[in-house]
Amino acid sequence: MKIAIFGDSFAAPLHKFKKDIGLKSWADHLAEKYDITNYAVEGSSLYYSVKKFISVNQLYDKIIFVITLPGRLYLNENPILEQHNHEHISSLALAEHMYNYYKDSVDTVSIEFTTVAQAAIQYFTHIQRINYERFVHNLQIDYIKSIRPDIILLPAFTDSYHFDINNICLYDITELEHAHWGIPRDYGSPGDYRRCHMSKENNLILANLADRWLQGEPVNINISDFVVPLDDKSFYNIK
Repeated sequence: MKIAIFGDSFAAPLHKFKKDIGLKSWADHLAEKYDITNYAVEGSSLYYSVKKFISVNQLYDKIIFVITLPGRLYLNENPILEQHNHEHISSLALAEHMYNYYKDSVDTVSIEFTTVAQAAIQYFTHIQRINYERFVHNLQIDYIKSIRPDIILLPAFTDSYHFDINNICLYDITELEHAHWGIPRDYGSPGDYRRCHMSKENNLILANLADRWLQGEPVNINISDFVVPLDDKSFYNIK
């Protein structure tokens, strides 16, 4: 069975700023049983994934699509950004980090990054309207569902899509682990070694659930399916 995976960092095979210590993501586990092509990119927008989905979905028997947040920017058709993998700006915080990191450099690439980051900061601060973003976001999801009614949709965040109230988002799994380790809600660190923001135990559990969905079981997950990590947070380089 040929399977394609789409989404953001909750499905991405690689994380640019994270050290690889040999842990497997849920997608890696699935790849041991299925012919998997993973198109997920960390920090990417829904439009990026939808655009890729439209071009290749017909090549695959099954699709797993992790739905990110509305409102992320995909700045394609800028060759400098694309060449250096900076075409995805997921938030105001990332735009500010990008600006502060490059603002004092005078090479052509850094100047372009700084200019784009400034524009993104202004957009997120003064122009973006989240209700409009949600409207367009949901239309895109309805569109891909119309193309592939068999698609397996997984919300990364609470605001990703409106599912049955009994379902959870993938970030709830991350927060389960945070609560166990006693670290703040919405913690985030590029040095965190977890794959797809989950411990090795919960990546395996999610892979086993996904395997069942691929075999035709209804997509229905809840937080009781998942466990607290066996390892201390230091194993994942969490301070």
